[in-house]
Amino acid sequence: MDEREQEILDRIKQQTRQEAVPESLHPENIEKLLATKVKKRRKFRPAYMYSLTAACLLLVFAGLGYGYSVNENMIDKESALSEESLTVDSYDQLYAYFERYQEYGDGESVLEFDADKSTPSESANYTSSGDQHSTTNVREKGVGEADIVLTDGKYLYVLAENDNEIKIIDTTGKKMKEKGNIKPEKNKYIFEFYLQDEQLIVIYSKADSIYASSGKMQTEAVVYNVEKPNDIKEVGKVSQSGDYETSRLVDDYLYLFTSYYVDSDDMNKKDHSTYVPTINDELIPLECIVYPTVPRADQYIVISSIHINKPNQVIDQQAILSNDGLLYVSGQNIYMTEYVNDDKEAYVQTSIQKVSYEKGKLRKEKTGKVYGYLEDSFSIDEYDGHLRLVTTVEPTYEYSWWSRGVINEDDGSNALYVLDEKLSIVGRIEGLAPGERVYSARFMGDMSYFVTFREVDPLFSVDLSNPHAPKIIGELKIPGFSEYLHPYLDGKLLGIGMDADEKTGQTSDVKLSMFDISDPTNVEEVHKHNLLGAYDSSAFYDYKSVLIDGRKNIIGFSVDANAYNSIRKYYIFEYGKDGFVNRLEVHRSTEGRGEIRGLYIGEKLYIVDEVGVISYNLNTYEEVERATYKQLQ
Repeated sequence: MDEREQEILDRIKQQTRQEAVPESLHPENIEKLLATKVKKRRKFRPAYMYSLTAACLLLVFAGLGYGYSVNENMIDKESALSEESLTVDSYDQLYAYFERYQEYGDGESVLEFDADKSTPSESANYTSSGDQHSTTNVREKGVGEADIVLTDGKYLYVLAENDNEIKIIDTTGKKMKEKGNIKPEKNKYIFEFYLQDEQLIVIYSKADSIYASSGKMQTEAVVYNVEKPNDIKEVGKVSQSGDYETSRLVDDYLYLFTSYYVDSDDMNKKDHSTYVPTINDELIPLECIVYPTVPRADQYIVISSIHINKPNQVIDQQAILSNDGLLYVSGQNIYMTEYVNDDKEAYVQTSIQKVSYEKGKLRKEKTGKVYGYLEDSFSIDEYDGHLRLVTTVEPTYEYSWWSRGVINEDDGSNALYVLDEKLSIVGRIEGLAPGERVYSARFMGDMSYFVTFREVDPLFSVDLSNPHAPKIIGELKIPGFSEYLHPYLDGKLLGIGMDADEKTGQTSDVKLSMFDISDPTNVEEVHKHNLLGAYDSSAFYDYKSVLIDGRKNIIGFSVDANAYNSIRKYYIFEYGKDGFVNRLEVHRSTEGRGEIRGLYIGEKLYIVDEVGVISYNLNTYEEVERATYKQLQ
């Protein structure tokens, strides 16, 4: 925390001693305030952002003086066990659920009726409806993710967001040239897309107004044949209710995820479509709808699956009532996690719902809970039949508000949990790094590395070879922290984060760190490099924006370099025995989307943003060509 932030907090504390608490901030109204959602085009780390909101509200109550203290003995070690799913019996029952949701403002459970507690054995099948170029940096090997810039080794496929269109740029001639484009219809917005087997799968949002709620939003997955870029043909599409969350492409099967918010003002008991999501304009069947495992939820996570060669047909579907959270997709399962603040618990929890998938078929599995919240999707990982999670554990709001006169940062800590296939906890390490929170994590087979931070950056090494007895085997403390960790060659781990003052914890510049993890019991930071004046990086919140190729010795990412002049820089680094070497520094404006991506084809590097494309010789990093999108037409 820097001096300016401390000054603001001191003023808040002083005012709370002198002024009465407004009615809007009474405990019974706080939950309503926290539940208010602001939809954004790009979503960043919902658990962390939710925690920051809570922290700001906690500061308002600091100094009111309610004598109670949270301690480790309050944790019920058996409370984080698996639960069964609750399936829906009728649309009237579902309508009654949402009516109850509007009545309760104190966090009590909305499920007051007996629901079928059996887990369906199988969802119904509904048929109504290389080396020569870089690829997207994905979360899970073999699980494809959509992006805004792609290449097949011949063409660049670029989302030019100012024009809201995808441009197809031929790179094979002496000069780059646009060969085709895809422009959406009115009231459609392109999010991202996939490229596979001369097919482009484009994810759109569709609404009558930019102010439409998610209940009136539609997300479409449209498949195009782009074999001939100057003659692009639409092959088929699927549309489903809600805001686009994410998607995955596995073995020619597309899995589409949206969040559908139920607006109580629009609900009509006779019109099921006002509180039940649709896919291809058909209501999701009751047997595919599941109640939440958390006390209350006013939205669904909607999942549909299609085969990209038959893109008009829905293979399977699920609608799971939930709140905002993280989605993690392994090679076999989908995990939906939610932040839980239960006033019956001393510490916040994360609820986990598991859905298995294979060849488009979806099957609802077990659910479970662990203490704490997840920083991002790298904090959760499936390996060899076990789910591993690293969490930051903090007191629940109720205990925090009414238990202490001041906020004690040491009440929080961190934990690592190992769960079996039924999502029962089989191994755990708790009480790690009191007063700090998790900033980054990376699971690598039987090992895990994660970073916590307050003034210095402890990088923990955890041996997970025995899932029932995970063990901390190493701890490295250095100033600053790494927000993103990435495996590199020869037993190395790359960290991209922030440097910080060792005494005050005040952050300064974006920092590159290379860790030697060849001996996990004795991890060393062998080299570091500070980017002076850089205060943020896209690597912190969007791993797909990072270009890392150890074989070609490329480390590429962007930073925000000047808060006043809207300058973003894209860097290319090499790494060798003498540390990091800056090979390229590209300055671009951050007006509009402001995202910059780097990718390569053969011996050429391409830097792409909303303005245009710049190409470089990948061996010398000399500029070859620079053009705006209009110049490429």
